[in-house]
Amino acid sequence: KSATELEYLPRLDLVASLWIRGSGYYGSPGDGIVPDIPNWAAGAVATWVFSDVPRVRARVRAAAASEAVAASRRDETALAVESQLRTALAVLDGAIKVAHNTPAALTSARAAETQASARYKAGLASEIEVADARRLLVRAEVDDALARLEVRRASLLVARAAGDLGPFLAAARGGS
Repeated sequence: KSATELEYLPRLDLVASLWIRGSGYYGSPGDGIVPDIPNWAAGAVATWVFSDVPRVRARVRAAAASEAVAASRRDETALAVESQLRTALAVLDGAIKVAHNTPAALTSARAAETQASARYKAGLASEIEVADARRLLVRAEVDDALARLEVRRASLLVARAAGDLGPFLAAARGGS
């Protein structure tokens, strides 16, 4: 934008010329056969075209608009990255909360399965109760594994949103 604003200033051109002639006058030794009389000129030319003022104003406005568009795109990108990061952090927070609850559910399902098996062996429960307890145990184990997997996935989302997968990959290699 500032470069286009400089177009309002007058243009200053420095010019110079050097030439040699051989006219034969002034008793030169070459007598007009070879150039032997040097001459030179130098000067400065300032030009300012009044008819270019509307064109320059239009270019300044176009440059200002382009600058505003670039700033808007930069801000939009920053907001998108911030939104992705906040969303990923929220997903991670939720996944961690769920993962903290699944071990208790898994422990309860194991205890229920153990009790149902003991009651069946004692003749106090049917095979259906044992099957239901085992189904609940398998479901609790799956939920626990999925919760841990969801924490990993959410950690990957956070790393991607932050733009650095290094810590996630290091944690994955370490098995934590």
